[in-house]
Amino acid sequence: MLTMEFFNPSEPFSYATLQSHIQRYNFASRFVGGGKVLDIACGSGFGTSFLKTSGADYVLGGDISPEAIKCSRENYKDNKTEFLFLDGTRLPFRNSSLDVVVSFETLEHIPEYELFISELHRILKKGGKLVLSTPNKEVFSPGFKQPLRAHHTKEFKANELKSLLLNHRFTEVETLGQLYANRISQLRWLLSFLLPSFPGGNFLAKLAMILSKDSRLLPADRSIGKSRDISFDSKYKVSPWHDSFFSTPAILIITAKAN
Repeated sequence: MLTMEFFNPSEPFSYATLQSHIQRYNFASRFVGGGKVLDIACGSGFGTSFLKTSGADYVLGGDISPEAIKCSRENYKDNKTEFLFLDGTRLPFRNSSLDVVVSFETLEHIPEYELFISELHRILKKGGKLVLSTPNKEVFSPGFKQPLRAHHTKEFKANELKSLLLNHRFTEVETLGQLYANRISQLRWLLSFLLPSFPGGNFLAKLAMILSKDSRLLPADRSIGKSRDISFDSKYKVSPWHDSFFSTPAILIITAKAN
């Protein structure tokens, strides 16, 4: 699957898509040792499996897409990894029952995003960890009231995302970033969203993305996620937050603790 939303290693994929996704899970893996973990919006399930191989005691992958859950169960289900069809705003877990929640590229799709964050806080144990990512509005829709990308209902600036977590009783909120680049090169995102509305725009939008990122295709590989035996490209790693007139991250990463 070639979208940045649902990466499926069972189909050919781009190098950039693989690295963008796996690096987020690699970052989250440092928090999961010995814990019970929920990977919300798990997609194809490769990241859920990766968290299990990284030392989690038990990992639940959840998604609202039946296709995603079917794919996950076929490729990654085992005695320490389960996949459930669920709605992030109505989670079927007891209060304070999980040690870690991982939520990558989920928040921007949920109209009831405040209820979603409240649910994540509810199911985490006191002191439990949330690791969350979402597109940076400063890159994806700067100056626009509504998101430009299809299926996004709300995009956040870094300060807005931090305030959202603090307002829902999370503490020790830390902001990090991924896919840092200069703001001129990041215009590719705007072009890819805006050009399709013009005649011939679909071709130009695809060309803009191909010319400005590593889009070479790799063959399907179902082993991805089943071990940590993978090469991590530092260009895609999650890094400490920095923002300037010239450079900002395309993806916001937040870690926070439930009080």
